Amino acid sequence: MKLDLENEKISKLLWRYAIPSIIGGLVFMLYNVVDRIFISRGVGTYALSALSLTFPLFNVLAGITAFISVGATAKIGLKLGENKKEEAEKILGNVFFIFIIISISLTIFGNLFIDKILYFLGANESTFSMAYDYLIILIDGLFFMIFPFWKNGTYASRR
Repeated sequence: MKLDLENEKISKLLWRYAIPSIIGGLVFMLYNVVDRIFISRGVGTYALSALSLTFPLFNVLAGITAFISVGATAKIGLKLGENKKEEAEKILGNVFFIFIIISISLTIFGNLFIDKILYFLGANESTFSMAYDYLIILIDGLFFMIFPFWKNGTYASRR
């Protein structure tokens, strides 16, 4: 079903695009709840504490990348609406470059200061090694975490 974004009622468009987003958010929250249940019962409470130490960093990263993606999508949509395809493509390329720079910078920063970051977040001798193991995977895989935000955030504007 193809929607006419220019002439369709806004309420219909809102529901069409909001429902999948809401479902995605609920699935993400359910995944986190189930993940924490398995970790606490399977590995133990210290492992759950270690995971909880790293979760704020993931939330901040997700917020930053979503912020950039949503802003880029709005700008690209405006440019496409003005029939300025070249400017829209330039914005898209700039956002991709920004995400590469962010992921490389945060990976380097994270690897250099991972110990300090974990102690700042509240790690102690009981949780440090497990939090370190979890966080180093997140840090080294930042590009692969950020890229889906770029792809999903700007995909709608390229349709």
